[in-house]
Amino acid sequence: MLNVRTLLLLLLAYGLAAGLPEPGLAMNRFQLAPGWPRLPQFLLGTMLFCAGLCSSRDTLLSMQVSRHLFVVASLATWILPIGAWIVAVLILWGCCGCPAAVAAGLCVVVAMPVATSTVGWSSLTGGSVGLSIGLLIAATAAAPLVTPVLVDTGVSLVGEPMSDLEQASAEPPLVAGDQRTSAPWRGQGMSLFVFGWVLTPVLLGSLIASRLSQASHQRVKANARRLSFMMLVLLNYVNASTCLPPLTEHPRLLLWPAVGCVTLLGLAHGATYWFSRVLHCWPAAPGCSDPPGLVPAALLKSPCQSLPQPEYSSLLLASCMRNTGAALVFAGVALADYGLISITIIAYTLVQHLWAGICFSRPAAVHPPGFALDGVAGVTDR
Repeated sequence: MLNVRTLLLLLLAYGLAAGLPEPGLAMNRFQLAPGWPRLPQFLLGTMLFCAGLCSSRDTLLSMQVSRHLFVVASLATWILPIGAWIVAVLILWGCCGCPAAVAAGLCVVVAMPVATSTVGWSSLTGGSVGLSIGLLIAATAAAPLVTPVLVDTGVSLVGEPMSDLEQASAEPPLVAGDQRTSAPWRGQGMSLFVFGWVLTPVLLGSLIASRLSQASHQRVKANARRLSFMMLVLLNYVNASTCLPPLTEHPRLLLWPAVGCVTLLGLAHGATYWFSRVLHCWPAAPGCSDPPGLVPAALLKSPCQSLPQPEYSSLLLASCMRNTGAALVFAGVALADYGLISITIIAYTLVQHLWAGICFSRPAAVHPPGFALDGVAGVTDR
C-alpha cells in the first residue's frame, strides 16, 4: 500500500520550504527565552513522545517470547545499516568522487535510531507492530552511546565535510538566513541531545501508555498518531527552510545526495535480505531439517522458528528507515554550516518513504521464500 498522503504532504512541505522559507526560518530561530532550546527540538520531543504513547503491553510480551531473536534483531538494526554505509562510501566517495559532505550526511542518517514511522508502516503492511515498537525503543535506548561514536568515526573517515564545499568555489552558500552556528557536535553534547530529545520522550510516552486502560489507550493512540504526523511534516518544513532555497537556482546540488540515499537504501535492503536468509538457515536443532548457517546457534534457543513474515517486514523497516527527524534537528543545531548534510538527510527522508510505499505495495516481493513459520506471530499487534 502506497501511503500517498504522507508522500504528498512531505513534498508540499519541501516545496514550501524552497519557495517560502521565511516562516520556517523564523520558527527555527524561535526560543522561549535566551539560552533555551529552539523550537525544532521541542517539536522532535513531541513527535517521539507521541510514538511512545503508541506502545502497549504487547510490546514487552513479544520481546519476552523470543528474547534471543529480539537481541539479534536489535543488533542487526545497527550493524546492517553501518555495513551498508561502509560499502556505499567505498563505492561513491572512494571511487566516484562523491562530496565528503554527502558521505557525512549519510553517516548522520545511519547513526540515528530506528524511524518512528516504522511503527505506522508496520501496521499498514501487516508487520509485527509489537516487534517494531520494541526495536524502536531498543535502538533509541542505545542511541546516546552509539550515535556519537558512529558520527565521530564516520566523519573522521571521510574528512571534514566542508573541505569539498570550499573547493567548489562556484557553489552558493548552502545555508539560508543566519542559521550558521558554532555549536559543538562531538562528545557529550551529542549524547545529551539524543538522551534528552530522543530517548527520554519515547520512554516517557511508553510509561504513560502502560498505565492507561485499554479503552483509554486506543483513544490516546489515535490522537497521538495524528499529532506525531503533524510534527513530522512541520519538522521537515522548518529544517528544510534552512537549506532548500538554494536548490531553486542550483538543482544539481541534489544529484549526489539522491544518488547516495538510493545506494545506501538499496544496500541496506540487500543486507537485511541476506541476514534473514542466514537466520532461516540457522544451525539445526535435533529434529530440525534446516541446513547449518553462518551464525552461532547458542544465540537462539529455537532455531527452527527464525523469522515469520511479519517479523521479517518489521526488521526490514527498522534496518532501512532511520529517524531523519532527529537527524535534521541535530544537523540544524550542530552542523548548520554544512548545508549539504541537511540536503542529504532531507533526500533520505523522501527516498525511504518512497521505498516503503513501493516495496510494501507488493508484500510478496519483500518476504524471503520459505518463511511460513508461526514463531511469535501469535502475540503481535496487527
